[in-house]
Amino acid sequence: MKSVHLVIPDLLLPPDLAAAVCAGLETPVLGRMLGWTNSGRETLPQKALEQRVSELCGLPQGVSHARLFARHDGLEEGHWLRADPVYLEVQRDRLVLQEVALDAELSMALCDDLNRHFAEDGLRFLAPHPQRWYVHCDAPPRMKTTPLFEAVGQDVQSLLPSGTEALAWVRRFNEIQMLLYSHSYNEKREASGLTPVNSLWFWGEGSEPGEVAPEIKWIVTDHDFSRQLAAASGLAHSGWRLPWQPDSTDMQLLVWEGLQAAARRGDWQAWRESLATLESALARPLWEALRAGRIDQILLEMGGVAGWQHAVLKRRDTWAFWRPNRSLATGWV
Repeated sequence: MKSVHLVIPDLLLPPDLAAAVCAGLETPVLGRMLGWTNSGRETLPQKALEQRVSELCGLPQGVSHARLFARHDGLEEGHWLRADPVYLEVQRDRLVLQEVALDAELSMALCDDLNRHFAEDGLRFLAPHPQRWYVHCDAPPRMKTTPLFEAVGQDVQSLLPSGTEALAWVRRFNEIQMLLYSHSYNEKREASGLTPVNSLWFWGEGSEPGEVAPEIKWIVTDHDFSRQLAAASGLAHSGWRLPWQPDSTDMQLLVWEGLQAAARRGDWQAWRESLATLESALARPLWEALRAGRIDQILLEMGGVAGWQHAVLKRRDTWAFWRPNRSLATGWV
């Protein structure tokens, strides 16, 4: 059976926001899809897009993202945590985490300094990719962390590690901030108007990744984490080539990340533009392919304030003319 699993985070806005953001938007195809989901939908728990994609890629609960990515990045087997470079911005009584873009030279230089500082702790920092740093430990860290993708834009003071070894890792977290605070590289970055690196974010503990055998055969997205996860899991993947066209793949996962990226920035004009592209270049050709029988079903997953709304659309649903369209401007709760 040819199936397309379409995942759209931040499509379903709260009613008060939706009324303002979606005013005047014409989305007849998405309206038809939403009209069907009024009666056929299922509510799934609220979770980050990255966690949902991990599940769809067949990763078991509790698997170590750090060890999975480390293996893909060519690192030796062992106990790894992600230790990604971040900027902690002081906002009144909050310490808000932001991601930082670095180059390979600076990443390696900072890792060398960290290795000298933490040599007695038995830690080894590596940066095989400027945005993917790791720390190697002698034993599995006995703590629970918050994934970077859940911490971005949040106050980190309530997201620090918990568990048996949490205090030791929080101490290291604080030491790193002191080490990087007046680092010469950061002084140069700030003088050039670039965001400094003033901390690392530890995350990704868990069990050893085993063999992954997902139903998904191909992932199409420009979402960085989803593409990295596909590569690390050995799944075929590509960026968007619009308008979407059906092919011979039995099970595609399509992740439309544009709405989420705009919503995180609070850029609602960009959100409207992404929605218009979604309607014309993806939803419409998907609907037409379903009606013509070129695909057998669409598994539609829409993220919003009330969690993930899941529905299955079959070919017969494209002919259900009696079902009313639903406007995105009415919001969803």
